[in-house]
Amino acid sequence: MMRSGVHSTRVRLYPGIRATRDGERSQTIKEIRKLIEMQRWAELAERFPKSKQLTPFRPALSRVDATTFRQASDRFIAYQSNANSEATVNFYLTILKSHIWPASEFADKPLKLIGASDVTALFGPLRQRGYQAQAANVRRVVSAVFNWARGERGKDGEYLVMDNPVNRTKPIKIDREEEDIDPFTSKEIQQIIHSAPPGWQRSVVIVAFGTGLRPNENFGLKRTNVDLEARIIRVRQTFSRFGEGGLKTPRSRRNVDISEPVLRALRNQLAEGHSHGPWLWPISQLRPRPHSPQQFSSKEWPAILKRAEVRHREFYQCRHSFATMLLSAGADWRYIADQMGHRDLTMLQKHYWKWRPGSVPKPLLDPFNDVLSI
Repeated sequence: MMRSGVHSTRVRLYPGIRATRDGERSQTIKEIRKLIEMQRWAELAERFPKSKQLTPFRPALSRVDATTFRQASDRFIAYQSNANSEATVNFYLTILKSHIWPASEFADKPLKLIGASDVTALFGPLRQRGYQAQAANVRRVVSAVFNWARGERGKDGEYLVMDNPVNRTKPIKIDREEEDIDPFTSKEIQQIIHSAPPGWQRSVVIVAFGTGLRPNENFGLKRTNVDLEARIIRVRQTFSRFGEGGLKTPRSRRNVDISEPVLRALRNQLAEGHSHGPWLWPISQLRPRPHSPQQFSSKEWPAILKRAEVRHREFYQCRHSFATMLLSAGADWRYIADQMGHRDLTMLQKHYWKWRPGSVPKPLLDPFNDVLSI
């Protein structure tokens, strides 16, 4: 028990140190005595929050926290930088900078005063102009900030928000102009490969068709991920315009078998003189960073299809072509799911059902004609 010197009040502190000679000489006791000598009662009160005698010296909490969405999202980005990959952080930061922070009426509004109507007013104009994907990203980022804020304290000592107003808004449905699954035929694949420029572009196309890797998995391959002797590719990371990132799902971490054409393409790529960096598809020896899958999909890929005189489809359709070719060849569905990184057979049944082998044609005679006739 030590005398604090404040209004002759004796303050009882519990530093958690045994009353021995070594305890009296500890650094903690020295710091406490120094705070008392310098009469820094606020710091002492913060250090011992359970001391009732020091309650008057604790800083008073404001009645209502006025943290704005902009301030909260700054703290949210700092949290994400420590908790998530660089690619995830860059995604959140890009949406915030381009769509949310410029809207000052939303960004500078106190977090506790934002409702569902404010959220819809933010992404509504994007959806009305036909930018459903961007509107969905805005809704997703705002929801992520509010979910984070539900577990963070404000200046009033309470949580920044108690609920997420995004949950009371209508989800955004992204309209697609064409069918999701639109694979290339065998003839088209041959035309595309022959039209791809020799070198890394032709090799990356062969790997895309022959392995079913997602574009960011393909461009995220490192030289150590390729085992030519075991004839497998170990999918362990991705790469996008935001940099290196993690895989989509735990099942995406898988080993993909290497066929003979893919083996030749990988062997040629590994033998390239400038491929001394860790990545399989580096830009050059001076720029070991991999090629961007987004840039390849938007520039090089359309040019290849145009030279091949093949109807334009997204580069992602190479993955669908891989699955449909295996199905048409009679491969086991479980093997296909393993190769593509699916958790189970649900995705195959949902998206690739009509490409299954042995599909029974429509019967020539209606079996219900006699039974259901009146």
